[in-house]
Amino acid sequence: MGFFKNGTEVIAGQLDAMADVMQDWTKGQKNLDGKSKMLLARIGFEVRERGLVAEQIHIYEDRDKRRSITAEVASKWGGGIPSKNYLRALEKATGMALRLQKDARAVLTRDPVSITAYEDTCFDAISGVATKAKEGAAISGDNFSLFLLENGRYNICLSDGMGSGPAASKESDMVVDLMEKFMEAGFPTDTAIRMMNSAMVLKGDDESYSTMDYATVDLYTGNVELIKIGAAASFLKHKEEVTCLSSSSLPAGVYMQQLAKPQEAKMCHGDFLVMVTDGVLEYLHVKNPEEKLAEMISEINTDNAGGMARALLEHVLLFTGGHAMDDMTIIVTGIWEK
Repeated sequence: MGFFKNGTEVIAGQLDAMADVMQDWTKGQKNLDGKSKMLLARIGFEVRERGLVAEQIHIYEDRDKRRSITAEVASKWGGGIPSKNYLRALEKATGMALRLQKDARAVLTRDPVSITAYEDTCFDAISGVATKAKEGAAISGDNFSLFLLENGRYNICLSDGMGSGPAASKESDMVVDLMEKFMEAGFPTDTAIRMMNSAMVLKGDDESYSTMDYATVDLYTGNVELIKIGAAASFLKHKEEVTCLSSSSLPAGVYMQQLAKPQEAKMCHGDFLVMVTDGVLEYLHVKNPEEKLAEMISEINTDNAGGMARALLEHVLLFTGGHAMDDMTIIVTGIWEK
């Protein structure tokens, strides 16, 4: 009976989530074509000057006042013309730094293709990862995903499956996979988390749970949103100063109405966000492991995210005598102005 009750609650929760999404979509993007006739004409001219043809050109503005341009683009005389020529035409016409959609065709031919150009971000993000599986385990129970969405938000998802080995890896992989798919489908972060958690509850395994650490870095502003579901503390390094970001909540799949309050922070040029699974902290054998890890992070002087992740793992293993009593994963993400 409890399973059916849970199933009904999950379906109701999914419907609520879809309602939120529909409401979000109705706010949508604002079409600026009517106010941008001169700009549309300049775009057409600059595109033709480079041997290209652009039709059905539209200019949009999202809720954050960031613009995008869509068009059907083709080579005027045949042959292959690099799509970067189209990007240069747009940038000259608009006076803005732009970027093409991630899957844009590299070479344009006489066959028209739909291309979207977005206002470019102010920052680049690079992540480095260091991992070590629990001693005796064939595979780590930790999983992670790093991906950039077209809206300029860089996403880091880190999950720690309960226990270790293949079973734990399967659990955490499901969490990471669901979150990435929901986010790439355009769901807001809180809705994606609700849907992921509902799916984990509906799976019905009472003995198997996963933590989730989810960070979104806005590469236009440097604003960070961090959501923790049963996850270990994270750390933000600004020069030599390190701030600990922690939260308390149940792991994913424990409770249907799982709610996690997001934490907000700000990253600047050269700052690093350090995310870890609990195996990194639990066996430091000190009174305050978060304080000790923050101290280790502050002492690592490098502008290389991968180098920092590896150095931090080496520091931690010095405290554990080189032994990994649990799966350990460290993800370091840095941002730099373009």
